[in-house]
Amino acid sequence: MLREQVAGYYDVKTKTVNLLNWVDAEQQKPVLAHELTHALQDQSFGIEKWMKGSSGKTDKKDDPSPADIINDEESSARQAVIEGQAMVVLLDYSLAPTGKTLLNSPQIVQALKDGMLVGTADTPTFRDAPIFLKEELTFPYRYGLDFTAALLQAGGKEFGLRRRLQRSAEDNARNYGAANVLGHEKLEPVKMIDMEKDFKGYDAFDIGAMGEFDVDVLVEQYAGAKEAAAIYPAWRGGILLRRQAQG
Repeated sequence: MLREQVAGYYDVKTKTVNLLNWVDAEQQKPVLAHELTHALQDQSFGIEKWMKGSSGKTDKKDDPSPADIINDEESSARQAVIEGQAMVVLLDYSLAPTGKTLLNSPQIVQALKDGMLVGTADTPTFRDAPIFLKEELTFPYRYGLDFTAALLQAGGKEFGLRRRLQRSAEDNARNYGAANVLGHEKLEPVKMIDMEKDFKGYDAFDIGAMGEFDVDVLVEQYAGAKEAAAIYPAWRGGILLRRQAQG
């Protein structure tokens, strides 16, 4: 499925942009605009270091804490910022000959996002994949595009591009949606239950966040995309905790 989707990529280790040589030159150009954006991000901020964030790895052998939930969300939020900015450049480059831009062509943007989830005739594996896999693979591009576009609309390139990459790891993870950022909403860490009291005699073996994306996919699976889009923006965080009885 991944092989079907890749037309090019930027390698942070070698600082090299790679394009697939079976993609014709005209189709390579917008891909190159996208990947060169990653090269510029890397030169200016260091993508590999920025993606790691400031929280470090979580040891899930210990009882989970609110910090674990933030760590779980952080990498997804950061990847969406990186890919969303590159998608904005790709779209503006593609629309330039028509005199249009991302910000004045919302219908084109929506068509692009819808197409990401449908696939094409030459991507049969992706088209037949479960909703979760398709949503997860395209998440950084679709949500990141919306996020970056909203920030650009509100504050221009300085606010939507450079300053967003300068924000802290916590801000990018907790102020996940554009509405949260623009409204300066500060989301408190998820309150944890008393593990020893409520789950005495059980061992924890998995902990994770239950964020907007998870709610979106879950509702879409059982009620459809329209219902999901109406519900997930109101979500303000939750946890997924799995424990097993000792012995």
